[in-house]
Amino acid sequence: MVVPAWSGHLNPMTTLGRELNARGHAITILSFPESRERVQKAGLQFEILDEKTFPDGEWERRTRELSVLSGFAAARYTIGWLGDMTKIMLESLPVVLAHEKFDGLVMDQVCYGAETGAEAEGTPVVVACNALPVHLQPDVPVHSETWAYSTSRFSRMRNRLVQHLIVSVAKRFLNPIRLTRVARGHSWNVWNYLNEIPGSLAHVAQLPACLDFPRQHAPDHFHHTGPWHENQHANQAGFDWDWLDERPLLYASLGTLQNGQDHLYQLILDACAELPLQVVLTLGRDYGKRPDRIPTNAQVLGYGPQLALLQRASIVITHAGLNTTLESLTQGLPMVALPIANEQPGIAARIKHAGVGEWLRIRGLSAAKLRCTILSVHGNDTYRKRAQCCAQTIKEEKGLQRAAAIIEEAFVERRRVTCNSDRLR
Repeated sequence: MVVPAWSGHLNPMTTLGRELNARGHAITILSFPESRERVQKAGLQFEILDEKTFPDGEWERRTRELSVLSGFAAARYTIGWLGDMTKIMLESLPVVLAHEKFDGLVMDQVCYGAETGAEAEGTPVVVACNALPVHLQPDVPVHSETWAYSTSRFSRMRNRLVQHLIVSVAKRFLNPIRLTRVARGHSWNVWNYLNEIPGSLAHVAQLPACLDFPRQHAPDHFHHTGPWHENQHANQAGFDWDWLDERPLLYASLGTLQNGQDHLYQLILDACAELPLQVVLTLGRDYGKRPDRIPTNAQVLGYGPQLALLQRASIVITHAGLNTTLESLTQGLPMVALPIANEQPGIAARIKHAGVGEWLRIRGLSAAKLRCTILSVHGNDTYRKRAQCCAQTIKEEKGLQRAAAIIEEAFVERRRVTCNSDRLR
């Protein structure tokens, strides 16, 4: 399994790895030096994919730089990062695969070029969409925008126009793949590449169908499996549970990547200061500035036991990162989303589309407007009922087990697993 060192990608991928391991398969995580501790803690084998481009500490350095960016600046920085990873997938990955002789490769969707590197060694590939699936289809708004779903002619034209812009900006990592594939005698169509990931036997996605837009043009081997969560007791450590009283609990987190927006943390606390709620705000880091004003109804943590806090919460403020969104939805919790960058606007749009919450633009956002939205979402039971309906669907879908079964079927039988041939559907 090849995966970047971002926590939001490592956590679900190692969970999926443990499920495959429990089914009797030997699993090795191929990643970068800063993934080692987390992978070994998960009980899986680890192998460094590259330590020249990303020596120990480099991933953390880039994460800190990205944490203070938003919008196009964050997207441009991320694309540069992906470009460096793509070179590794094309050059270093084939060497590792040739040495180890793996029976199959599960590639994180954002490890672009891994399928081309695997092709050189004849290693079959399954794509794991830990984040929002990036399929450029005319009926689906791009992941970087908060646009509502619409099949109108204007919407489809707008979608396609921005998709062309994204492809142009993404040349940093797409061009090396194109050159490699053309040199091997393959035809090149960037739309087909991004939607199909040529040669892949299946795409499995954490995103459940109940949170997604309708997809009329998805590849036939794309599967909404649902979240890759284990049934385990929530860790209680890291929080004073005696502090909680009978008031509803609001849990707020802006994740571990775009978590340098210090003004947003203060804005959340100011918005909640006079509300009849208790607030737990996690910063997703132990470094950096802490809010100056912390009201008496709030606690601020660097990190906290997120799952355990969500099990006690009534509402969530999130940056619309997929993992926090899915964990909240699995608990049937309504959300107020404050998308910052990359795929977060697209997830925020889906939160609204599914009727499980609302989103607000962070530029120009005031504490008064945020407070009003919190009260509206928390006070309207429709959001909670829809979130609980999604939670029930997620429970029934058994996403972790389905994803593992699809991967297993693809590699054992060496064939494309389409939605119609998914034996667990």
